[in-house]
Amino acid sequence: MNFNQQIDVIINLINNREFKKVISICERLIKKKTIHTQVYNFYGLALQNLGNFDKSIKCFNKSIELEPTNYYAFNNLAVSLKYIEKFKLAEKAYKNCLKLNPNYFFGIINYANLKEEINQFKVSIDLYLKSLKVAKDTDKSNIFLKLSKLYLSIGETKKAKDYA
Repeated sequence: MNFNQQIDVIINLINNREFKKVISICERLIKKKTIHTQVYNFYGLALQNLGNFDKSIKCFNKSIELEPTNYYAFNNLAVSLKYIEKFKLAEKAYKNCLKLNPNYFFGIINYANLKEEINQFKVSIDLYLKSLKVAKDTDKSNIFLKLSKLYLSIGETKKAKDYA
């Protein structure tokens, strides 16, 4: 099986939430000296989904080291950093992600969630409004609910009702 076929297998396993199998394949590839940004990013994702955030951070950092423009890895790194409450580092990773791809929907949404969690509601609102410009129609209702909640939390009931 060639490398691209193995990556396809890993993607299918991630989609099926079979994270232990992903870890096994990635570890095997790494032992075979297959040093590739995607391998480390997927390895980190599997670890992250199993709650092993410290190890996932190492994988995402390795992925970024191999490809400094990998905005997916920056986003995933930020998610893990947020889970272990390293908010400043998470914010830096989100900024790097969005600097590389300003319209990356998941990066924008995740950054908005971080800002909400640290009670920076106005910044969170701005990010959610930005996400509406790149969101699929199926995602917009969730964003509207978030905006409604955020506007309510800063006392702007009219805007909250408009988005609800």
